[in-house]
Amino acid sequence: MVGGITQTFHDEIATELEKKQQELNDRLKLLTSDNKTFQVTASYLLDLAQRAEQLFNESDEGLRQKLLEYLLSNIELKDKKLSYILNDPFKTIVEAKKKTLAGHNSNLWCGSGDSNPWPRPWQGRALNN
Repeated sequence: MVGGITQTFHDEIATELEKKQQELNDRLKLLTSDNKTFQVTASYLLDLAQRAEQLFNESDEGLRQKLLEYLLSNIELKDKKLSYILNDPFKTIVEAKKKTLAGHNSNLWCGSGDSNPWPRPWQGRALNN
């Protein structure tokens, strides 16, 4: 057969495509696994942030120390005044909470605009009722 695809060429291309497909499937598994790990970690962090006071009060001295080290850095007591730096991500959580309580519209979580900024028919004119 002149100008046709040989069986050998066909087999080489099929093998190459199968290999690429397997690489993509492996990468998809990895990305999906990382996303689940992130969600679990974020869930634990939010739970810790919500229950920090309760955990601190119910823990022994060693666990209290570890909790403080995890939440805070540069802890210093000077002239009966305590100073510290709140570690991330807890700093971000506290800042968001303060803005929410103060009534600010914050783009802290959602970015700075709509991902699909098409003009809406109701924007720029009064709605007729």
